[in-house]
Amino acid sequence: MSVLWHNGELRPAGEPALRASDRALRGHGVFDTLLVIDGRLCHGDAHFERLKEHAALLGIETAHDFHDIAQTLLKANEARSGRFALNTVITGGTGARGLTAPDPLHPEVMMQISPAPDSLPAIEAVIAQSVRRNEGSPLSRIKSINYGDNILALNEASAQGGNEAIMMNNAGHIACASVGNVFILEGGVLYTPPLSDGAMAGIVRGVLIEQFGAQEKTLSPQDLQSAAGVYISNSLRGLAPVTSLNGAPHIAAQLEIPKDFHE
Repeated sequence: MSVLWHNGELRPAGEPALRASDRALRGHGVFDTLLVIDGRLCHGDAHFERLKEHAALLGIETAHDFHDIAQTLLKANEARSGRFALNTVITGGTGARGLTAPDPLHPEVMMQISPAPDSLPAIEAVIAQSVRRNEGSPLSRIKSINYGDNILALNEASAQGGNEAIMMNNAGHIACASVGNVFILEGGVLYTPPLSDGAMAGIVRGVLIEQFGAQEKTLSPQDLQSAAGVYISNSLRGLAPVTSLNGAPHIAAQLEIPKDFHE
């Protein structure tokens, strides 16, 4: 039986962990998912630094050493070899009814792992029309546990036979995918929406900008249709091509980027 780490204790992953009064039920919390390969946390420093920054933006401070917690969890689950997804959640802790946060906060912290497949299904993306990413909201730039808009967008894509949604912002520009960042190939250059358009500051996105010359640029749905390739990045996939866009086959150019660059 797998175990998770919760507020300093290891407990069976199948047992209830949060109380009914936890502020997570009001969307007050953040999360992170990173790839683990043979016990190595891929870009662990960047992931945990971002996690603490995003929690702080919601008024949640934590001094936990997430690297130590991760190693404890990997050992307890005998997960020293293979590929795993490591998920960390920080919530605002328990509180009274209503939105006002208690003072002081007593955050809840959970970490758990699950197997990560060696390969994932091809991406069949749909540009969602029923819901827009609010580029003016601070939540668009952090890994908030409030993923309602993303879920609605993915529901729309699923209803049309897709398995991923590409989201626009209120101005009609491309913002992100439901579970990652969007890139296009144009003139031999990778472009991705700027954070000001509602994109999340993804870790893999940052690697592609810093190490592989990707650039920020406001993108329209038409840009995706005419691009030499459309790609979606996240920590488990790396950078994967979109093979279908709005139900039509989409052939993406082969990139000169190592497949394991995100590891």
